[in-house]
Amino acid sequence: MSSISLPPTMKALILPEAGKALELQTVPTPVPVHGSVVIKVIASGLNSSMAFQYSRNGTFSFPKDTVPGGRAIGRVASLGPDTTSLEVGQLVLVEPFIRARDNPDDLQILFGLYDGGSPTGRKFTTDNWSKASSAEYCMSPLENTYSLDEKRLCGSPTTGGLGYDPCDLLQLTWQLVAYGGFREIGLQVGETMVVAPATGSYTGAAVQVAVSMGANVIAMSRNMTELNRLLATQPAGRVKIVQNTGNVDADTQALQKHGPIDAFTDITPWNAGDSTHIRSCFMAVKPYGIF
Repeated sequence: MSSISLPPTMKALILPEAGKALELQTVPTPVPVHGSVVIKVIASGLNSSMAFQYSRNGTFSFPKDTVPGGRAIGRVASLGPDTTSLEVGQLVLVEPFIRARDNPDDLQILFGLYDGGSPTGRKFTTDNWSKASSAEYCMSPLENTYSLDEKRLCGSPTTGGLGYDPCDLLQLTWQLVAYGGFREIGLQVGETMVVAPATGSYTGAAVQVAVSMGANVIAMSRNMTELNRLLATQPAGRVKIVQNTGNVDADTQALQKHGPIDAFTDITPWNAGDSTHIRSCFMAVKPYGIF
């Protein structure tokens, strides 16, 4: 079966232009083309920076009448004519970093958020990928659509499953960023990793991934309320928290109190370039540690 019966129209959140309010509209349901599938959206991910990025002061450009979103969990609803392995009804993850197939090194966009900033990127986005996942259905490139083992991830623990709700799996889209970095540096069980800052979407996910890989984590941030909230979600004894006070020497000593530090991961947001945490963390890592 190449598709379920798709409705001719669907509900979608439309952003008319930067700085405007989102509008719930009825729009045509997408139809898959070569190199794509249509997804029935179960959950679409938004993060705290999107309110700024969709404002008139945001740093990203995007077409008018954009459907925001990008990250999504859903089920394959309709297959493009060249699909070979995905099946209708399959649980999938949609990843938002889209590359032009004939120019992947130079033309890259963020689905539902950023058109690449060049005339070619704007045309590429407007003509193909301006309607992301804040809708009942979205079209996704095949290479951005990842099949998920639903039985293992969402099945009952009594039958070997992990018991996740499909909506929980949205967190994978943030966790995979950290996982790639940790694999690259060869993070080992029992090593100690500093994550600073540690209370954002990507940085909080980095704490989760490091713990799941068997590392001990020192989470550093300015906000003790959020640090304690993060601590409460992790296994006892695996995460230590340190407040970034802005005093480089004192913060370095506070980090080092938790033992030799093997590595530091830095996912600092663009607007925190003057923060002192980078220097403190560099000074706290042991000789020949990894950054």
